[in-house]
Amino acid sequence: MIKGKVRNIKYLNNNQISIITTDRQSAFNKHICDIKNKGKLQTSLTSFWFEKTKHIIDNHMISSEDNILIAKKCNVIPIEFVIRNYLTGTTETSIWHNYENGVRLFCGNLLPDNLRKNQEIDIIITPTHKSETDESTSYNEIIDLKILNKVELDFIYSKCIELFKFVSNFCKNKNIILVDTKLEFGKDHNNNIILIDECFTFDSSRFWYLDNYNYCFKNNLEPKSIDKDIIRKYINSNCNPYKDDIPNIPENIKLDTFNTYLNLYNLLIN
Repeated sequence: MIKGKVRNIKYLNNNQISIITTDRQSAFNKHICDIKNKGKLQTSLTSFWFEKTKHIIDNHMISSEDNILIAKKCNVIPIEFVIRNYLTGTTETSIWHNYENGVRLFCGNLLPDNLRKNQEIDIIITPTHKSETDESTSYNEIIDLKILNKVELDFIYSKCIELFKFVSNFCKNKNIILVDTKLEFGKDHNNNIILIDECFTFDSSRFWYLDNYNYCFKNNLEPKSIDKDIIRKYINSNCNPYKDDIPNIPENIKLDTFNTYLNLYNLLIN
């Protein structure tokens, strides 16, 4: 078994794997606490989106039940493709942190001056290397390092945009904004590039309520999060998560986080 920050993976027969999404909650590239029943909710939402988006690109899901996803075994492409539509974030690797510190060329994307935090921007892709530090990279660097060739990378970039637009439009019909998300891809036994891992969950994406965002942006307030930013913000208010030990997360914060996840889930699938 391979144990990750959130998921455990078992290799099965017939080129299949079992992905067990635990109740472990990660943030700042660390396991920070457990949130009861998070794994089941996260797996269910992932399988919902895999079904909804399979007309855009094939994915590795075979079946799912409770917190277990049975999937095709793939060769993982060692890049996380982060798609962003707003200038925001709470971590040191976020686009807002970099922009606030003067960065205008972010992962190969040129950003204009005089933007505000949480402002809508053109959809961009900001890839990172799959590592403990989420090191930023760019389209050209991925080609130069021969991680993917141009045809493969162009295919992934086009699918990232297509997937993001499809899910974003779906969310807007529910009065929800898809702010940003992380997607991962792999190659199946026929060398086809397919969508893997999880997609468009509260753990891999950022969501806002549309009406709340419009009010908050006009009044220079922080929009209400419907994702794990709720727990990120709590930690940031109590310590420096990159230098200090993460404090114990109070039960009311865990419950509030789970209820936020559950509310998003219900809004999306109903």
